[in-house]
Amino acid sequence: MKPTKNKFYCEACGRTKTLFETEKEAELFLLYNADEIGQLNGKRPIRVYYCQACHGFHVTSQPYHYSFTAEALTRRFGEKKGMKIYKTIGSIIGFNISISASLKRKIKELARNLKYESINICRCQAIITQLERVFTLIRYAKLEVQSKLDELSEKFRTIRKKYRQKISTATIA
Repeated sequence: MKPTKNKFYCEACGRTKTLFETEKEAELFLLYNADEIGQLNGKRPIRVYYCQACHGFHVTSQPYHYSFTAEALTRRFGEKKGMKIYKTIGSIIGFNISISASLKRKIKELARNLKYESINICRCQAIITQLERVFTLIRYAKLEVQSKLDELSEKFRTIRKKYRQKISTATIA
């Protein structure tokens, strides 16, 4: 059942939105109401996000935030967190490329580095560290659909395991 008492005008998105005080309340709302809302208006809410303008939580049908500019991220997460996210994901996300496509590209780069008999451990470790940091931030900020992120995480785990096996037996460059 959709709540009616917590509708507020959100300055950030320019329209009325449902406002939740806690992330837990918004997640429970999603759990019990997302299917019904999807049937009513064709847009099923899929994730919760914190709104800096309202100082509360909203739900959205958008799989992730499409704008990864410093301005958009600081508006959404605040100056300090927004810039940290921007600097971290900016190192891996290409211009006009989705998060999942950028992560796939970086994971393939790591896999290419591992296909040779002699590997550059420093380069591989740098990519692994970068990917670990980016995965953590993308999960925290909910910038990508969870199922895509899980799929990419599994590929990354497999390649990271291959890296560990390789360094135990490979000739170092």
